[in-house]
Amino acid sequence: MKVLKCFCIPLISLLLFSCASAITRTGAVSEYQMKTTNPESVQMEFIGYKADTALLSTTPEIITSRSKTYTVMSPYDQWKSIMETSSLRKIGSTLQEKNIARDQSYAYFGIYSLQELELYKSKTRYVTFIEVVKNKYTVSDNGLNKNLYAGIGATSLGLGLLYHIIGASISAERTNAYGGKESNSGIKSFFHIFGVGLDLTGLGFLIAGGSEAKSVITFDGIYNIYVYDSHAKEIIYKDAVTLNSKETFKGSYLLYKESQTAVSEYYAKQICNEVLKKYDAINHWLSTKS
Repeated sequence: MKVLKCFCIPLISLLLFSCASAITRTGAVSEYQMKTTNPESVQMEFIGYKADTALLSTTPEIITSRSKTYTVMSPYDQWKSIMETSSLRKIGSTLQEKNIARDQSYAYFGIYSLQELELYKSKTRYVTFIEVVKNKYTVSDNGLNKNLYAGIGATSLGLGLLYHIIGASISAERTNAYGGKESNSGIKSFFHIFGVGLDLTGLGFLIAGGSEAKSVITFDGIYNIYVYDSHAKEIIYKDAVTLNSKETFKGSYLLYKESQTAVSEYYAKQICNEVLKKYDAINHWLSTKS
């Protein structure tokens, strides 16, 4: 009975805790507060984002675990996912609300070439847009191995139980060829010791399988901000917003769609903050030119 309890308790723990959970908390990102300027000082129109396959790869990363394949979105699809978040969608409206730039991102459908910018009918002297040069994150997700570890642990515990049962079923003594009694303690000890070894191995794998899943994500982003002078017919400003980080999130990124949504929103907030900071600096720079 004691042996059965030693097996059942870890197995119940396995069933309760071995499944990898989704990423639900990504850490707080404080929202950058832009300066509000005079409504009459608006000098720019914001026409959106230039993001195409010439710079962003459309090839996804394939991760194989236990003969199963998991797909990490291509850099181009990662950007599309980030672009769909509320943080990125509101950049234009924030620039307009703070009187930095008129939001025309919803109305411009060009390819952001100089030829098209020359033909663009702007109501302000300057036109600005963001070019997505790089937007990529790589993922290391130990949640993919949790079920494997749990399965190995359960199998080892099952074999350990079997060895304990065999050891317990062997009689303490046996009759030799001469009719005498001999101890079976050696053979009984062998099965019990081997069973203990399997138990310890199984518990080790169960602990690994039941531990909290973690996803390590390395993010690399470069976003060029351009300002076009519609009077001079030339680009007068170009600067890059860069974002590089390596962070560990609690939960499995690859196993849950909601994890991918949470991570996209997390990085979108950081991108939004850095872009708005840059536009504050650009607006100040333009005011010195007037």
